[in-house]
Amino acid sequence: MKTGRMKTGLLVLFALVWAPIVWLALGSMLAPPVFALTGSHAAAGAASVISTGGIVYMFVRLLGQFSRKIGGGEA
Repeated sequence: MKTGRMKTGLLVLFALVWAPIVWLALGSMLAPPVFALTGSHAAAGAASVISTGGIVYMFVRLLGQFSRKIGGGEA
């Protein structure tokens, strides 16, 4: 039971650490084209935040599946 919480905690830590890195990378690549299309800084920022959330969520899911496959437990 304790290892399950530990794995969940590691996934949360992974998400918290990588979210700003992904946000900066996506912001530099995605925001200029979105701003050129819409002319709105708010739309460009929203696109960056929403895509960052989606990508970090997919990374956490992938890491959880990989953890279950290797450890044989729940993550």
